[in-house]
Amino acid sequence: MAEAKLTIGHIARAAGVNVETVRYYQRRGLVSLPPKRARAVEKLALIQSKLVDVARLRDVLRGLAAACDQPHGAICPIIEQLEAES
Repeated sequence: MAEAKLTIGHIARAAGVNVETVRYYQRRGLVSLPPKRARAVEKLALIQSKLVDVARLRDVLRGLAAACDQPHGAICPIIEQLEAES
């Protein structure tokens, strides 16, 4: 039985992003593309999961950045949250 060829295009479509987005995350070390002929479906699910995590992180950072629109010298909510979590 021949295995289906998994391409970066397939991964991008399955994750709902474009190919350049997958390549960007790959360059940043956030995702790795699966080796050819290696449990492609499982690897794709892992990549999709990581892309969802990155999107969530982006949303959190956007919210924190918006909250930091404070005058100079004001306490930054990003630092407050990081200190509270440590």
